Amino acid sequence: MTSQPAADSTTFHPADELRIESIEALKVVFDPLRMRILEAFAAQPRTVKEVAEDLATSPHRLYYHVNMMEEHRLLIVTETRMVSGIQEKHYQVAARHFIIAPHLLMFGSGEGEQGLAILLQSVLDETRRDILRSARREIIDLSRKSPHPDSMMLRRGLARMTPEQASQFHKRMLALLDEFTSIGGEEHTPHDHSFALAVALYPTSAYDVDSSDEEASLNADE
Repeated sequence: MTSQPAADSTTFHPADELRIESIEALKVVFDPLRMRILEAFAAQPRTVKEVAEDLATSPHRLYYHVNMMEEHRLLIVTETRMVSGIQEKHYQVAARHFIIAPHLLMFGSGEGEQGLAILLQSVLDETRRDILRSARREIIDLSRKSPHPDSMMLRRGLARMTPEQASQFHKRMLALLDEFTSIGGEEHTPHDHSFALAVALYPTSAYDVDSSDEEASLNADE
């Protein structure tokens, strides 16, 4: 295989944040496979072939998704070159964090309810499926207790806080999430394990006496 000098090469640095403004872009981002693809392109510019090897799949399976993310400016082409007469592109994520525009999550509007459903399905439903899949494959050892690296820590708590306390807790959680994602950018060995982290921190009506009636109504609508 011979390669020619790059036909186009640019120095690109991902933005800190990119705002998702449409339902179409939201659907593109919050797809389980495409989220894995975005993560694979996060550290440095790479080709589809390189990412396919990491994901143990074929490049042909990824091209459709990569082209869709390029169309929505979620992936940026940082370099193109000719390799054995075929154009090869290097991609990198457009931003380190994708932020959803508030109007896409505004409950009460058709677009907002659709956006919230997409977000919940991606984060919560995919987390459930991932836990079940990992447990079946014995990647998770349910006989182990945290903090053993093969254990699963799954907890839900309730707490009453002042607005100031809640704001400070948000900041600490965001900092911890940034620390978690930055670890993935460091060099790793074949013996390292992959880990997933899902966090939800939100105001709740769990303490309200009549909230159980509303929850029953929501379950009946499903």
